[in-house]
Amino acid sequence: MKIWPISDLHLEFCEPFNIQPPADADVVVCAGDVLTKGIVPSLRWLAKHLAGKVPVVFCPGNHEYYGDAVQESLKEAVAESFAGVHFLENAVAEIDGVSFVGGTLWTDFRLFGINPQVAMSYAAHDMNDYDKIRLSKSPYSKFRPIDTYRKHVETREFIARELREWSGAKAVVVTHHAPSPRSVASEFRYDPSSACYASDLEELILETRPALWIHGHVHHRNDYYVGSTRIVSNPRGYPREETQFAPGLIVEI
Repeated sequence: MKIWPISDLHLEFCEPFNIQPPADADVVVCAGDVLTKGIVPSLRWLAKHLAGKVPVVFCPGNHEYYGDAVQESLKEAVAESFAGVHFLENAVAEIDGVSFVGGTLWTDFRLFGINPQVAMSYAAHDMNDYDKIRLSKSPYSKFRPIDTYRKHVETREFIARELREWSGAKAVVVTHHAPSPRSVASEFRYDPSSACYASDLEELILETRPALWIHGHVHHRNDYYVGSTRIVSNPRGYPREETQFAPGLIVEI
């Protein structure tokens, strides 16, 4: 199977994304941050612009929730159906014998041995997530770093269960947040805010050995191995941002 990995299109900045999947792509994997104000607008865009050509696998990023609430947005996304788009939030999609497993993932705030309470404090102060996202609309509830942690645990445990069940089968994990400190750019590796972008799941990766793990969120391209598992990110990023986005990148498993 030939996979076209993309993420972080950030269409909310009105910068068109007119790139089409490579001719030999079998599946598009989009690891979040397409649009804002809920997950459904991103699903709708993917269905209209990409899913008519090849199947699309999509997990939401943090920006999908900007201007909306996590709980209601997820309910709306699950209730909707868009032809050709497989939505992952603690879910699995089977395509031609390959299991795509994933969800946003968020973070456990423990990167690089940073005290998680310190990392949460930095996150609450510096990250737009906690100003622009609500946990729920009714009853109204703010989105806090502790909610991020709880969502991380849910998704991490889901991915672990699924990978252990599918041991030996071809599995691709799709998350928005990164699963390894190696995905964080070197200049940010000891910045407490970096814990908002990645968690260290290398032990799980080495144990379960998925074929591939695709993520977004960090706005630079990654391509490395943890054991036998290839870790890839290919973000378009913000307008005029240098991310090393590779429009023709194909990953084959």
